[in-house]
Amino acid sequence: MSLHINRRKFLEGMALSAGAVALLKAGLQSDPVHAQQQMGAGVTHSFAQGGVTFHTYVSPAQAVHVTSHIVEFSDQLLMVDATMLPPTAQEVAALPDLELGLTEMSGVPVEFRHFQNTESFDMIVTVLPEQKVAIVQDLVYNGLYSAPGIDRANWIATLESLRDDPSFDTLLVGHGVPTTRGDLDHMIRYLKVMDNAISEATTPDEAVAKLKEAYPGQGGEFLLSLIAEYWQK
Repeated sequence: MSLHINRRKFLEGMALSAGAVALLKAGLQSDPVHAQQQMGAGVTHSFAQGGVTFHTYVSPAQAVHVTSHIVEFSDQLLMVDATMLPPTAQEVAALPDLELGLTEMSGVPVEFRHFQNTESFDMIVTVLPEQKVAIVQDLVYNGLYSAPGIDRANWIATLESLRDDPSFDTLLVGHGVPTTRGDLDHMIRYLKVMDNAISEATTPDEAVAKLKEAYPGQGGEFLLSLIAEYWQK
């Protein structure tokens, strides 16, 4: 059954998060010229599958390798996650209404799925079953530390449901380069370690230290500072 998620309903779940406030405090509100002087260029990864071409832009490390995806059909383009912070995301999300469920673009089956209370309040996953590709966005961070999320138990359960879904093999993620479905297991393990670290720690710094010890050398270390922003003890 196809469900409809309108602009108002989607935007109601996109209030400015503590994590976004932390990013703004960190100086990402810089003007474009200043930002370009501070950052190198991003990298684009492209591949074709079943008559559809996928392009993933991965931003440089200073922008925690956040991604944008363009899916190139024969006569249409689908663009996913063109911005990073909720205030600007709201402006983009205000442009379209989205019909959830299975549809077609240029004759290619495309399914839009809506998940709530995972890494963020609302998450859209886009599945192209014929191409065996899923755009899972911030449900999966590839090679980086992640934000603490809204409900880690539900986030893990959502990943477990996707892990058991045979309709895709390739994942396009919200941070990092495209990867395979095997990283669903990696992300589940990571979230369990993060949850234990936060549960057992008495301070945010202690939780951060536990995660660094468990996952040394990961990228996106800045994201660990968000643990303090979400801290509720």
